Amino acid sequence: MAANPHRRRAVRHPGSMPVVTERDLDMLTLVGLSRYVSTDQLARDFFPSTDRARRRVRKLFDAGLLTVMVVDSAKPNLVALTRRGLSLLLAREPGLDGRVGRAGAVRLPAVDHHLAVVDARTFAAGLASRERVPLRFESGVGALAAEFGLPSLPLEPDGIAVFGEAGETTAVGVEVDLGHEGLKVLVAKFERYAQAFDRGPLDALWLVVEAGPGRRTSLEAAVAAAGIAPRTTIVALSHLRRRPVVGLPEAAGEGKKAEGINSPLATHANQAEIKALPHLRLSAVRRADGRGR
Repeated sequence: MAANPHRRRAVRHPGSMPVVTERDLDMLTLVGLSRYVSTDQLARDFFPSTDRARRRVRKLFDAGLLTVMVVDSAKPNLVALTRRGLSLLLAREPGLDGRVGRAGAVRLPAVDHHLAVVDARTFAAGLASRERVPLRFESGVGALAAEFGLPSLPLEPDGIAVFGEAGETTAVGVEVDLGHEGLKVLVAKFERYAQAFDRGPLDALWLVVEAGPGRRTSLEAAVAAAGIAPRTTIVALSHLRRRPVVGLPEAAGEGKKAEGINSPLATHANQAEIKALPHLRLSAVRRADGRGR
């Protein structure tokens, strides 16, 4: 079943176009790259409160830049770009052409999984420091996966995060497990990750879980059986949603706050490394391979 993008909690009240701020552009970019996000995710990473987030989303909704979808009265609304919002974003950020888009049909059973991958994207952004810079975050079936040769394995991660550190890059596969996928399917996938590690396109795996102790124990055993435990970090989804961002053991030190981070997306002033996140504001930096975006 797909969510009805025309079922909204409010009717638009068109007025004068608001001034589109840098924060608005960051939000529109995140929404366009992710195709859709929740209002809670926007509040967490761009605003000091949920009420502030809702008021700003309402402004952009009334201006025709965002559409708001209701999938469950007990859950946060989903937010996506309209045609007008996409056109405005590409006019201001032409380097995003081909990478951002509208939501299309939203499959209700896939919403929670999709939003968890968005959480991984914003968490990766929050790991930015003077030494460690997020370079890209893409779908596991996009151009980056093809560049890495993953379809030949075949392997389709939920996401791929690429970091630059000390002049080198590290590519991390992202898998989200909410307890719905069969263990046999995951075991086979972990074996393909072992092949990807051997061939070299991927360096590590983040296994993001939201499950009870029994499920987690089974996942740990499957990771060990595939021989990928040394390269795998199993992390709770709740950890990715913490703010300030707290790094993983291999990233910022276990239990340490990632250097320079207060709110990973909302802090613009004096946070050049945050403003320059290529997967959020691609025009702000040069790609690590020297090509402008």
